[in-house]
This record gives sequence, structure tokens and C-alpha cells, in this order.
Amino acid sequence: MYVDNILYPVTALGPGRRIVIWTAGCHRHCDGCANPELWEPRPYQKISPERLADMVSGLMIQKEGQVDGLTITGGEPFEQAQEICLFLDLLEGRFRDSRKERGEEDQGQVLHLEQEPGQKLEQMPGKKPEQKPGQKLEQMPGKKLEQKPGQEPGQKPERMPEHETEQMEIFPCGIQVFSGFLLEELRGQKTGAALLDRIDVLIDGAYIKEQNDGKAVLRGSLNQRIHYLNPAMEGIYAPYLEEGRKIENFVYDYRTLSVGIHNP
Repeated sequence: MYVDNILYPVTALGPGRRIVIWTAGCHRHCDGCANPELWEPRPYQKISPERLADMVSGLMIQKEGQVDGLTITGGEPFEQAQEICLFLDLLEGRFRDSRKERGEEDQGQVLHLEQEPGQKLEQMPGKKPEQKPGQKLEQMPGKKLEQKPGQEPGQKPERMPEHETEQMEIFPCGIQVFSGFLLEELRGQKTGAALLDRIDVLIDGAYIKEQNDGKAVLRGSLNQRIHYLNPAMEGIYAPYLEEGRKIENFVYDYRTLSVGIHNP
């Protein structure tokens, strides 16, 4: 997969203190795109899902309690949907393994990744993910519901709301992904649908500069939509959307990186 940049802590691209990953590679080439330098992936941006999961989980384990969410943008993340699925699965596995090693019970503690403001996480090249030809990415298992006391024999237990998974324990403000594809298109793609099953919020639609009103929060243009794939996120996002657009400037390597949804 191809990743250009990782920053923390970012508050301009979703509620809470977020890790933000910028993927590289996008075929759309929208007029007025904020990141045209990410249209074409470059060799130095190549990294395996395993290596990326090691980097992010390792940093999260260093300190606890201050990583609220994960945002993946680009580029076009869904052009690397299979690799991102593998990355998210590996990240969850490493999180759980680290807690087992410390003898912690599964009580939803959030681990912490902390950097100096503006510090860029060092990217290192890694191996390509090993996957057998024709192998499918399996969907993360959910919790099995037990029958409630007093429930009639043979009565089916209530279904858990969609996306109410243990992923919430890692990122209480959710996993959010930006995409130029529409939700309806992604549901029709095998790897796209698999990635939708692993995230909480999707912001979809190509950027149209004529529809950038300078006000829409988390949306570069008015045609774009916010989809709460995990319904629990709507209440978390509501107060954030009331705050208006945010821009953050990070200084790294004698350069200023401006992060957020910019006005036209």
C-alpha cells in the first residue's frame, strides 16, 4: 500500500484527538483538489499493512488515554481497500494482544499515541502483505448475543446494531474515511464493502470546487455526504459539526502543513 503522511494529534478532520493517515494514489484528479501531489503514488511511499499496523499500534501502546479516533484520507483510500482492511484487522489484533500480555481485562480502555505537535511519524518501507491467491479478507467477527432472562424458548435474541463492535474500544470517536466514491458504489464493490464493514463514518463524493461554500464541516463541497455506518457516531459528531470548519497548521521539517477542510 502507499501512505504519504501520518499526523497526530489532529482535531480538524473529525471529533477528538485523531491519528490521520494520508494514502497516496487517486484516479479522480478533481479540479481544485487540496492534495494533487497525492494523485500518483511514489516508490518511497510504499509500506506494507503489517508495518503500518506495527508503527501505529506501537506508538499507541507507549501512553494511554488520548487517542480518540482514526481518520483515513488521501488520495483515494478505497483504491487500496483490501490493504486498509488488512491494516485495520492487524491493528485491532495488536491492540488486543498487548492488553492480554499486560493481563488487562476487556473493559474498553483506550491506548494513547502522543507526539510533539506537528511531528510526523516516520514511515519505513515494509514487505508486501502475504496473501494466498484468491484468499478473501474475512469480516471481523462480532459479539454473539446471549438470550435474555425471561425470553421465550426459541425466541431469537435482539440483533446488535450494525457496526456495534469492539473496535469502539480502540477509537471511541470512531474510524472515519474520506472517499470520492459514493456509498452506493462502494457497497457494490467486494473490497469496498469489506472496508465499509470495518469503519464507523464515511464521507463520500467527489470534490466539486463550485460547491465549496466555505461552511460545510468535514465536507469540501455540498454534494458530499456524511454517512454514520455506526449509528452511535451521530451523537458524537453532532456537537463537533456545530463548531464550524477547523484548520490546523503543523510545522515539520521547516515546512508548514495546513490540515483541515479549506475554503475556496
